[in-house]
Amino acid sequence: MPSMQPNLVRDSIKHTLRDQHRWRKIFIRVAIALVILGIIALLAIYGGPWFGPIETWIENQGFWAPVLFAGIFLLLVIFFIPEAVPSLTAGALFGLWWGWLFVIVMGFISAIVLFFLSRYVLRHSVEKLMKKHPKFAAIDKATGKEGFKIMLLLRLAPIAFSPLCYALGATRVTFKAYFLALIGMLPGNFVTVYYGTAAKHVARLASGHEDNSTLYYVMLIVGLVAAIAAVAVVAHVARHALKNAVEAAESSGDEEAVAAV
Repeated sequence: MPSMQPNLVRDSIKHTLRDQHRWRKIFIRVAIALVILGIIALLAIYGGPWFGPIETWIENQGFWAPVLFAGIFLLLVIFFIPEAVPSLTAGALFGLWWGWLFVIVMGFISAIVLFFLSRYVLRHSVEKLMKKHPKFAAIDKATGKEGFKIMLLLRLAPIAFSPLCYALGATRVTFKAYFLALIGMLPGNFVTVYYGTAAKHVARLASGHEDNSTLYYVMLIVGLVAAIAAVAVVAHVARHALKNAVEAAESSGDEEAVAAV
C-alpha cells in the first residue's frame, strides 16, 4: 500500500502540469488573437478611406456576392489555402450569422469535392504522400473500425482542412461516416467567422466608420475570448482521444502481425 502513494503523487503532479500546459496554450492563443485585432485596428486607422468603397461594392453585388465568395472558397481549399482564410473573410463581409451559414455550406461542399477528388482522381498521388507519414496508416486502420468517431475527432482536433480531406478520401472510411462527421467543423468555423466579424467592427471603430457603445465592444471581445478558449479546450480533448484511438489501432495491428507469424 505505501508503495502506491508515490505513484499517486507522481500521477497527480503529471495531471497538474498537463492542465497548466493546456491553459498556457489557450492563453497564448487568446493573446495572439487580441494582438492581431490590435494590428488590424492600427491598419484601419491608416487604411480607413478604403473600407467604405469596399463595403459599398460588396453590397452592390447583391445575390452575386455570396456566389462569388463560394467560388473563391472552393478554389482556395482545393489548392491548400487554409480554410480559416475564407472563413475570416466571410465574417468580415457578411457578419456572424450569415457568414457562418455560408462557411458551413461551403465547408460541406468543399469537403465532399475534395473527398471524391482524392478517392477517384488523385488517389495514387495521395497514397504516395501518405506512405511518408506512418501515422496515416494507423488512422486508416482506425477509421475502418470506428469511422464516424475517428472522423469526428479529426474535425474537432482540428487538423488542416484540405490535407485532411484529401487524406481521408484515400482511406477506407465510408462516405456516410465522412459526411456525418463534418459537423465537427462547426465549432471551429464559428470561432473563425466570429473573429472575422470582430475584426471588421474593430477596424470600423478605428477608422471612424462605427460608433457603438463601449459595452458593445467589451461584449464583442469577451465573447471572442470565450469562444477561442472553449474551442481550444474541445480541440485539446479531441486530440487526446484521437491519440488514444490511433495508438490502440497501432497496437492491435502489431498483435495481428504477431498472430499471423
